[in-house]
Amino acid sequence: MTIKNQMDFFSLFDEVIDTKEEEVVVEASVKKENKLDLQKKVEKPKEQNKDEKDKFEVNQSTMITYLGKEISILEYFTPEEIVAGVKKKKKGEEITEPISSEEVRKRLEKDFPVLVKSYTNIVYIKKKNLLTPVQTAKTKGLHPADLSCFKTIKEKGKIPFMILHDFMSVAKKISERYRSEVHADVYYDYEKEVYLLDFPKQTCSIYRVQVKEAPNDFIERMGVSLEKVMEIHSHHVMCPEPSPLDDLNEKKPILFAIVGCINDFFPSLTLRTFDLESGLYLSLDLSDVFEPMLVRPSKDYDLNRIEAINHEQKN
Repeated sequence: MTIKNQMDFFSLFDEVIDTKEEEVVVEASVKKENKLDLQKKVEKPKEQNKDEKDKFEVNQSTMITYLGKEISILEYFTPEEIVAGVKKKKKGEEITEPISSEEVRKRLEKDFPVLVKSYTNIVYIKKKNLLTPVQTAKTKGLHPADLSCFKTIKEKGKIPFMILHDFMSVAKKISERYRSEVHADVYYDYEKEVYLLDFPKQTCSIYRVQVKEAPNDFIERMGVSLEKVMEIHSHHVMCPEPSPLDDLNEKKPILFAIVGCINDFFPSLTLRTFDLESGLYLSLDLSDVFEPMLVRPSKDYDLNRIEAINHEQKN
């Protein structure tokens, strides 16, 4: 079922309502929208014409935007391929096909291994003549030095602890009210130069969460200057051990986090990534990814009454 007035995000933090509903559609957004606005957005007829308007067609002026940079399509395709199509062999014969989104993804993957098949959509924005890769999350229930997400953390800094704190706060409230899991994504915004936590459109239940937001809708809502760094979901009161469904759908070289035992004073957390070369999962230390929890107090205290004795050993 759909939660009534769920767009009022902070209502989650009001008095907990006892319910036995196990499935619920959670739509979380920083901006508050009323139910009428949501219905208009879902039902507006323009959405049916959008695919026709943005039919996948590239030319020599088409640009690819990724990781905050714009790259000419001529870096990956020759002018002849753009005009006449890409030559391929099919059933022993050579044929020519127009450039497709999958062909763009395949060529980008050589430079950006994170853009793996089945987890990446190449979105075409006709009015800007722009292509942008969008990484998708599947249903949940490389060596670190080679991973783009680790490169981002090394260059831009670790993920602020408050992002993890905010996710666990939301996950706890959803667990208390609906006994459900919940999913979120962590992005680095190259335009604002900050990490962002985002809750996409999703269906979640006691044992499963499925993201339902289309790549075009995500681009319209969030823009094109983002890089997905992490997918994080909760196992609410259960342990954060990856399930067979998680293993099946977490096969790309980004960070994956699971929060469990959400009612404990300190919830449990697992953190890992997927190594494309070996096909294995690599467990990670939280301190390598997140900033320390104890960075500074919430306000300035007068510490002049404290006299500390230095106990460091002298040579």
